[in-house]
Amino acid sequence: MFSSEYISIYITLIIILIGIFLFVKEYFTIDTSSIIIMTLFIVTGILDYKEGLSGFTNSAPITIACMMVMSYAVLNSGLLKGFRDILVKIGKKNYALTLVVFCLVTAAFSAFINDSAVVAIMIPIVLQVSSKSNISASKLLLPVSFAAAMGGAGRSARGGRRIAQAHGSGGAGREALNRIRVRFVQHQTTTNG
Repeated sequence: MFSSEYISIYITLIIILIGIFLFVKEYFTIDTSSIIIMTLFIVTGILDYKEGLSGFTNSAPITIACMMVMSYAVLNSGLLKGFRDILVKIGKKNYALTLVVFCLVTAAFSAFINDSAVVAIMIPIVLQVSSKSNISASKLLLPVSFAAAMGGAGRSARGGRRIAQAHGSGGAGREALNRIRVRFVQHQTTTNG
Protein backbone atom coordinates (compact mmCIF):
# COMPACT_ATOMS: atom_id res chain seq x y z
CA MET A 1 0.00 0.00 0.00
CA PHE A 2 2.83 2.46 0.83
CA SER A 3 5.32 1.49 -1.86
CA SER A 4 7.95 4.08 -2.80
CA GLU A 5 6.46 4.73 -6.21
CA TYR A 6 3.15 5.88 -4.69
CA ILE A 7 4.64 8.11 -1.97
CA SER A 8 4.55 11.22 -4.15
CA ILE A 9 0.89 10.56 -4.96
CA TYR A 10 0.04 10.27 -1.26
CA ILE A 11 1.99 13.43 -0.44
CA THR A 12 0.18 15.29 -3.23
CA LEU A 13 -3.20 14.14 -1.97
CA ILE A 14 -2.32 15.20 1.59
CA ILE A 15 -1.24 18.64 0.40
CA ILE A 16 -4.43 19.01 -1.64
CA LEU A 17 -6.51 18.07 1.42
CA ILE A 18 -4.60 20.60 3.51
CA GLY A 19 -5.30 23.18 0.82
CA ILE A 20 -9.01 22.41 0.78
CA PHE A 21 -9.10 22.62 4.57
CA LEU A 22 -7.30 26.00 4.56
CA PHE A 23 -9.61 27.41 1.87
CA VAL A 24 -12.78 26.20 3.61
CA LYS A 25 -11.86 27.22 7.17
CA GLU A 26 -10.30 30.55 6.04
CA TYR A 27 -7.72 30.64 8.82
CA PHE A 28 -5.57 32.66 6.43
CA THR A 29 -6.36 34.82 3.44
CA ILE A 30 -6.64 33.04 0.09
CA ASP A 31 -3.27 34.31 -1.13
CA THR A 32 -1.53 33.19 2.07
CA SER A 33 -3.14 29.76 1.83
CA SER A 34 -2.01 29.50 -1.80
CA ILE A 35 1.57 30.38 -0.90
CA ILE A 36 1.51 27.80 1.92
CA ILE A 37 0.33 25.11 -0.51
CA MET A 38 2.95 26.13 -3.09
CA THR A 39 5.65 26.04 -0.41
CA LEU A 40 4.54 22.58 0.74
CA PHE A 41 4.82 21.26 -2.82
CA ILE A 42 8.34 22.70 -3.15
CA VAL A 43 9.58 21.62 0.30
CA THR A 44 8.31 18.06 -0.08
CA GLY A 45 10.02 17.76 -3.46
CA ILE A 46 6.86 17.16 -5.45
CA LEU A 47 7.78 20.23 -7.50
CA ASP A 48 11.22 21.72 -7.92
CA TYR A 49 11.50 25.44 -7.16
CA LYS A 50 11.31 26.47 -10.84
CA GLU A 51 8.04 24.58 -11.32
CA GLY A 52 6.68 25.83 -8.01
CA LEU A 53 7.39 29.46 -8.79
CA SER A 54 6.43 29.29 -12.47
CA GLY A 55 3.01 30.74 -11.65
CA PHE A 56 4.69 34.10 -11.17
CA THR A 57 5.27 35.75 -14.52
CA ASN A 58 8.13 37.78 -13.11
CA SER A 59 10.64 36.89 -10.41
CA ALA A 60 10.69 40.46 -9.03
CA PRO A 61 7.84 39.99 -6.51
CA ILE A 62 9.55 36.91 -5.10
CA THR A 63 12.84 38.78 -4.84
CA ILE A 64 11.21 41.75 -3.11
CA ALA A 65 9.36 39.44 -0.69
CA CYS A 66 12.63 37.70 0.18
CA MET A 67 14.33 41.05 0.73
CA MET A 68 11.52 42.18 3.02
CA VAL A 69 11.86 38.99 5.07
CA MET A 70 15.61 39.57 5.23
CA SER A 71 15.19 43.20 6.30
CA TYR A 72 12.81 42.30 9.13
CA ALA A 73 15.23 39.58 10.23
CA VAL A 74 18.12 42.06 10.26
CA LEU A 75 16.03 44.57 12.21
CA ASN A 76 14.78 41.98 14.71
CA SER A 77 18.29 40.63 15.22
CA GLY A 78 19.23 43.95 16.82
CA LEU A 79 21.88 44.74 14.24
CA LEU A 80 20.24 48.06 13.35
CA LYS A 81 18.68 48.77 16.75
CA GLY A 82 21.25 51.43 17.65
CA PHE A 83 20.76 53.20 14.33
CA ARG A 84 16.99 53.07 14.77
CA ASP A 85 17.16 54.38 18.35
CA ILE A 86 19.34 57.31 17.28
CA LEU A 87 16.87 58.18 14.54
CA VAL A 88 13.95 57.96 16.97
CA LYS A 89 15.68 60.46 19.28
CA ILE A 90 16.41 62.77 16.36
CA GLY A 91 12.88 62.32 14.99
CA LYS A 92 11.25 63.38 18.25
CA LYS A 93 13.18 66.65 18.07
CA ASN A 94 13.65 67.50 14.39
CA TYR A 95 11.86 66.04 11.37
CA ALA A 96 14.14 67.72 8.82
CA LEU A 97 17.30 66.30 10.39
CA THR A 98 15.73 62.83 10.50
CA LEU A 99 14.89 63.10 6.82
CA VAL A 100 18.42 64.22 5.93
CA VAL A 101 20.02 61.38 7.91
CA PHE A 102 17.71 58.79 6.33
CA CYS A 103 18.40 60.10 2.83
CA LEU A 104 22.18 60.27 3.31
CA VAL A 105 22.41 56.76 4.75
CA THR A 106 20.12 55.35 2.05
CA ALA A 107 22.05 57.05 -0.77
CA ALA A 108 25.36 55.86 0.68
CA PHE A 109 24.18 52.24 0.93
CA SER A 110 22.60 52.24 -2.51
CA ALA A 111 25.86 53.39 -4.04
CA PHE A 112 27.18 49.89 -3.35
CA ILE A 113 24.10 47.67 -2.96
CA ASN A 114 21.04 47.22 -5.18
CA ASP A 115 18.49 50.02 -4.67
CA SER A 116 15.62 47.61 -4.02
CA ALA A 117 17.57 45.82 -1.29
CA VAL A 118 18.43 49.10 0.42
CA VAL A 119 14.81 50.27 0.34
CA ALA A 120 13.67 46.86 1.64
CA ILE A 121 16.09 47.17 4.55
CA MET A 122 15.11 50.77 5.25
CA ILE A 123 11.31 50.32 5.14
CA PRO A 124 10.96 48.61 8.55
CA ILE A 125 13.35 51.12 10.10
CA VAL A 126 11.37 54.03 8.63
CA LEU A 127 8.10 52.54 9.84
CA GLN A 128 9.40 52.03 13.38
CA VAL A 129 11.00 55.47 13.56
CA SER A 130 7.86 57.13 12.22
CA SER A 131 5.60 55.36 14.71
CA LYS A 132 7.84 56.08 17.71
CA SER A 133 8.52 59.70 16.83
CA ASN A 134 5.01 60.64 15.60
CA ILE A 135 6.17 61.42 12.07
CA SER A 136 3.93 60.33 9.22
CA ALA A 137 5.55 57.38 7.44
CA SER A 138 4.65 58.84 4.06
CA LYS A 139 6.84 61.86 4.81
CA LEU A 140 9.86 59.55 5.09
CA LEU A 141 9.19 56.64 2.73
CA LEU A 142 9.08 58.52 -0.57
CA PRO A 143 12.24 60.58 0.10
CA VAL A 144 14.08 57.43 1.18
CA SER A 145 13.09 55.73 -2.06
CA PHE A 146 14.26 58.76 -4.09
CA ALA A 147 17.55 58.79 -2.15
CA ALA A 148 18.08 55.12 -3.01
CA ALA A 149 17.46 55.85 -6.68
CA MET A 150 19.85 58.80 -6.67
CA GLY A 151 22.52 56.89 -4.78
CA GLY A 152 22.17 53.90 -7.07
CA ALA A 153 22.45 56.07 -10.18
CA GLY A 154 26.15 56.41 -9.58
CA ARG A 155 26.88 52.98 -8.19
CA SER A 156 30.64 53.07 -7.71
CA ALA A 157 30.98 49.36 -7.11
CA ARG A 158 30.99 48.92 -10.89
CA GLY A 159 33.81 51.42 -11.37
CA GLY A 160 36.61 48.94 -10.65
CA ARG A 161 35.34 46.53 -13.27
CA ARG A 162 35.10 49.31 -15.83
CA ILE A 163 38.66 50.44 -15.10
CA ALA A 164 39.85 46.87 -15.67
CA GLN A 165 37.88 46.73 -18.92
CA ALA A 166 39.40 50.03 -20.03
CA HIS A 167 42.89 48.83 -19.25
CA GLY A 168 42.60 45.51 -21.07
CA SER A 169 40.47 46.46 -24.03
CA GLY A 170 42.90 48.50 -26.11
CA GLY A 171 40.99 50.86 -28.39
CA ALA A 172 37.68 50.41 -26.58
CA GLY A 173 39.23 51.74 -23.38
CA ARG A 174 38.21 55.30 -24.08
CA GLU A 175 34.56 54.32 -24.19
CA ALA A 176 34.84 52.60 -20.80
CA LEU A 177 36.66 55.60 -19.35
CA ASN A 178 33.90 57.85 -20.65
CA ARG A 179 31.39 55.70 -18.74
CA ILE A 180 33.49 56.18 -15.60
CA ARG A 181 33.35 59.96 -16.16
CA VAL A 182 29.57 59.69 -16.47
CA ARG A 183 29.53 57.84 -13.13
CA PHE A 184 31.49 60.69 -11.56
CA VAL A 185 28.87 63.16 -12.81
CA GLN A 186 26.16 60.89 -11.37
CA HIS A 187 27.92 60.93 -7.99
CA GLN A 188 27.93 64.70 -8.13
CA THR A 189 24.23 64.70 -8.97
CA THR A 190 23.51 62.43 -6.00
CA THR A 191 25.50 64.67 -3.69
CA ASN A 192 23.75 67.79 -4.96
CA GLY A 193 20.32 66.09 -4.87
